[in-house]
Amino acid sequence: RILETNPAFRRMLGHNPEELEQMTVYDLVPGRSESVDRNVRRALKQGHVLVGERQYRRKDGSSVELEVSGSVISYGGKEVLCDVVRDISERKRAEEELRRSEARNRAMLEAYPDLVFRVSRNGEFLDFQANEDAKLYVPREEIIGSNVRDTLPPDMAAEILDHLARALETGEMQIYEYRLPVPEGPRDFEARFVATDLDESLCIIRDITERKQVDKMLRQQSAAMDNSADGIAILDRDGLYTYLNEAHVKVHGYDAPEELLGKSWKTLYGEDQLAWLEGRVGPALEKGGYWRGEAIGKRRDGSTFPQEISIASIEGSALVCVVRDTTLRKRAEDALRESEERYRAVVERTADGVLLCDMESKCKRILESNAALQGMLGYTAEELRGMSLYEIIDDDPEGIDRNSRRILEKRSHFIGERRYCRKDGSAVDVETSATMIPYGDKEVQCLIARDITERKRAEEELKRSVDKLAGLNEAGRILSSTLELEEIGKALLEMANGVTNVTAAIVYSQDERGELRIEHAFGPERLLHKARSTPEARAARRGAQETGERRALRPRRCGSGTPPLAVLCLPLRVRDRVVGVLEAYGPEPALSERTTIETLTGLANQAASALENARLYAELAEREGQLKGLVGKLIMAQEEERRHVAREVHDGLTQMLVAAHQHLQSFADYNPPDTPQGQEELGWVMEVVQRTVGEARRVIADLRPTALDDFGLATALRLQAETLRAEGWEIFYEGTLRDERLPVEVETALFRIAQEALTNVRKHAGSTRVHVALQHQEDVVRLQIRDWGRGFLPDASTNGGGPGERVGLSSMRERAALLGGNLEIASQPGTGTLVVVEVPLPLGGFSSNGS
Repeated sequence: RILETNPAFRRMLGHNPEELEQMTVYDLVPGRSESVDRNVRRALKQGHVLVGERQYRRKDGSSVELEVSGSVISYGGKEVLCDVVRDISERKRAEEELRRSEARNRAMLEAYPDLVFRVSRNGEFLDFQANEDAKLYVPREEIIGSNVRDTLPPDMAAEILDHLARALETGEMQIYEYRLPVPEGPRDFEARFVATDLDESLCIIRDITERKQVDKMLRQQSAAMDNSADGIAILDRDGLYTYLNEAHVKVHGYDAPEELLGKSWKTLYGEDQLAWLEGRVGPALEKGGYWRGEAIGKRRDGSTFPQEISIASIEGSALVCVVRDTTLRKRAEDALRESEERYRAVVERTADGVLLCDMESKCKRILESNAALQGMLGYTAEELRGMSLYEIIDDDPEGIDRNSRRILEKRSHFIGERRYCRKDGSAVDVETSATMIPYGDKEVQCLIARDITERKRAEEELKRSVDKLAGLNEAGRILSSTLELEEIGKALLEMANGVTNVTAAIVYSQDERGELRIEHAFGPERLLHKARSTPEARAARRGAQETGERRALRPRRCGSGTPPLAVLCLPLRVRDRVVGVLEAYGPEPALSERTTIETLTGLANQAASALENARLYAELAEREGQLKGLVGKLIMAQEEERRHVAREVHDGLTQMLVAAHQHLQSFADYNPPDTPQGQEELGWVMEVVQRTVGEARRVIADLRPTALDDFGLATALRLQAETLRAEGWEIFYEGTLRDERLPVEVETALFRIAQEALTNVRKHAGSTRVHVALQHQEDVVRLQIRDWGRGFLPDASTNGGGPGERVGLSSMRERAALLGGNLEIASQPGTGTLVVVEVPLPLGGFSSNGS
């Protein structure tokens, strides 16, 4: 993108500045984008580049031959490429004329100040022409017949041969610049190659060292003036503008330098400024001197602006005027002045301490401080001014230096907590941050220190409170996780020792008679014995027990060699009833603190609840044991009654039915009925009697199967499975128990559970596919019954099933629980039901005869 152009460039191409600022180099050199990019990269890499000849397109569409050279310059804080172009149209025409007239060229060469060589295609010097003043760094007699490869470095020789070949091939002049180290120092040369025929070329060597230096100076001066942010103008002796750069034009509100060229400088200033400036411009012109000051400039629209103006004379014939718009600087100065005033007001009124430190001084000298810092440290402003930073920061010098380096690197740094030394030798805790700020003509370190003594104290108090709350929470967790009186007392005293400063403590529980019994104690045994045995301690303990309020005793010695201890007795209350006492011993400051009393009270309340829970649990456990015993006796009584009823039915009713069936059979044999109806009725009676006998036997088996008493659980379950299989069930039984006998109560309970489970299958499963397994696993007997019926939701069945279902499931669980076992039911609708019961075996639980 084209940034700026000078008037000569615009005249060459016929464009105005606005048109060129919308264009790129590619627009001016059509079809040569790759060459342009290559030259730009070379210039950025080398800092300068000679592009050579290029055809540029004018605004009217015609082309112009230009010689282009580029260099990298600084522009607005970044690097840009500055191209210097020269119209070589006339030179091209001259070269064409030179090629047409060899004789004329020879005549010109005779008087030509440069070296002219005739060179062959392979680089051999065939002839040369040089006047007497030309400097030859190789003897004349050695030039003819030598080769470029023999006289120049390899890389330079290769470049020259390449330019020579291009001149011969294209017929166009090739220009090559190079530098040679000669005795006077490095010199710059320009070699121009012009083909004379297909095999020879003229090589014109010109020393361009001075020209390069002048061009460089001119480019720098021109670039500096054209690209300067300051307005630059040149005036003749009459005060008329002969040159203005873009900045000078723009700052006064004009569009182009042409609008001001030839006009008087007075055009740009108001009447009030003219007399004042004439008194300075005139003497500058006359004396060839220099003047610099401030003035008020006038823009094209009549508005004014502050400016800084410098005027210098050029050999007494012209003036250079440099103008800089100071509007922004004036605003910045005003804003800075207001900011400094606000800053000082804030710094003086802030509660934080502020000091400025000179980082360049070896001792890091304090420059200024505010009233807050002076009050914080106890120094006056005069005492602090000039002191070293090392004197007030309680830290090693290396740490101070390390933080100072971080501040310099980061410009702003939060240092954190530090200790500052007061004048009286004490220390104060502060929180410090630092930043670099301007101070006069340099930067200094600004330290901001906030007194955090109260915050630290509050944090410590908060930490102690949190620790105590955590202790109470942990005490509640531990006390609620145990129901043993000994463990409750131990946990309570451990927590009291952890969150308070008590020296010793005792936990008492109250028994049924109202007597206090020690559950646990910690502390020196000798001290505890003497302390709790004193009449005062007994009275305080009894008062807390009877009134339900805490009692405290002032410190007193409990023996020689022991410090005075205070006593605090706290009742352990549950609702309106005292269940024990917490007795704590310690120094009076510890036991008189509000937080300590509240903590011990909280521990006492939690301990009271734990003691009451332990007492209630003990009573509940005792009653559950009694209930379990009663249920066991009830079940055994039921089984005994079932056995008795089964025996009565077997020995009485069943025997009578069998005898009746036999008599009917004999009657039918000896007295057969005469009629078919009689025979039918007799057969029906005999069938009813036979079914009644079978039903009686089934009732006997349900009440108390004889196989269970005679052969054990495994045989009874196998016979039960065979009976169901005979009824059409798809039932499978497997077991690892053979002739081993279990305790009677175990066999009875497991058989009844199996009976109930199979009954549920018959009533509710809708399937006769069943698997029964009885296994012995170490000291546990496991019974498993699985069906593939319709299934159910166990929770819903327990909560919402019919009374019979709930009683059946509860009976199964109760039987397992009475033996210390566990019964689990797993079922889902559509997947069947699995009943698993595990019962532990007592030592010696297996026998071969069932005893």
